[in-house]
Amino acid sequence: MLLTSGANVPLHRLPAALQTISNGIPITHGIAAARALGAGGSLAHASHLLFIEALVGVCYFAVGLVMLRALEYSGRRSAALEAF
Repeated sequence: MLLTSGANVPLHRLPAALQTISNGIPITHGIAAARALGAGGSLAHASHLLFIEALVGVCYFAVGLVMLRALEYSGRRSAALEAF
C-alpha cells in the first residue's frame, strides 16, 4: 500500500494503472495534503485533498458496514455465526 500511495515513490513516476489504483487508497490524498502543508502551503490550499481523503474514508466505512451486515445476516440465517 505504501508503494502505490505515494509515500515511497512519487505518484507521477508510477505507471498509469497504479496511478488509477492509488486514487482509491485511503492514505494517498492525506500524504499529498501533508506534503503540501509541509512545503508551506495553507490549509485552504490542501483542503480539497483532505476532503477527498475524508470521502474515500466514508466510502470504505460504508462498504465495510454493508459487508458486515450481509455476513451477519447470512450467519444468522444459517445459524453459523461462529464460522466467521
